[in-house]
Amino acid sequence: MSTENDGVFAAICDDPDADTLVWRKPLFIAKDCMLNKPTVLSTGEWIFPVAVWDRSVMRPAFREEYYANEGEKEVGAFLYKTTDSGKSFEKYGKVDMPNRSFDEHIVIELTDGRLATFVRTKYGIGVAYSSDRGKTWTEGVDSGLGGPCSRFFIKRLRSGRILLVNHYGFTARDHLTAMLSEDDGKTWKYKLSIDERDNVSYPDAVEDENGNIYIVYDRERGSFMKNIDEIYSCAREILYAKITESDIIAGKLVNAGSELKRVVSKLVPPTIECSE
Repeated sequence: MSTENDGVFAAICDDPDADTLVWRKPLFIAKDCMLNKPTVLSTGEWIFPVAVWDRSVMRPAFREEYYANEGEKEVGAFLYKTTDSGKSFEKYGKVDMPNRSFDEHIVIELTDGRLATFVRTKYGIGVAYSSDRGKTWTEGVDSGLGGPCSRFFIKRLRSGRILLVNHYGFTARDHLTAMLSEDDGKTWKYKLSIDERDNVSYPDAVEDENGNIYIVYDRERGSFMKNIDEIYSCAREILYAKITESDIIAGKLVNAGSELKRVVSKLVPPTIECSE
């Protein structure tokens, strides 16, 4: 397995509205996995969060395949930078986070010019800061944002507020909540419950030009079950919420177009048809 067969690639379609899509040759960006969106800085650079996972977080069979023919890899929450809109990439920085899990890191640009990288950890969310646009980073520490060891989402909105989607007041992967900060993440004054049920996780989000925030997540994905009956007993759903900042500030849905717990996709047992 060569390094460039195990990594993050990009392909560009110059005419996405054509009847037949034509893609350029794939461009290798980095090894190994990128699970969150890039961040575009105010200075024009794009920062891509790419992680090489620690062996300790993997199941043995996957660990063996992951490192096959590659020897020991330098692990960490890496950052890759492009200054030419994705034509070329530079390995630019690395965050060392104690007790890191699957990383799933996200970069936020703060109003004072620093960058903050938030990383999934065994205790919740860790954070590290950079004062040189991501080249070097402070030692990773507990962010104090809490949550179980699970994916979270954080992003600066068009308004300047920061949106965090994480588990709040949780006992496990429950009480998925959208939160807003008006002071660069120091405090989170506003909160809206997205889904209080058990086994809701892995949120991602996007904001449209009208200020609508779309949050997608899963529920009861059916992982690590002992048999097929247990798997089929799980919801195995992908859901979304459509909300606005005014909903989060009010702590309830106040916008007429907002909605919660809408099922996008649901895996159901296969139907077997018998011919007579």
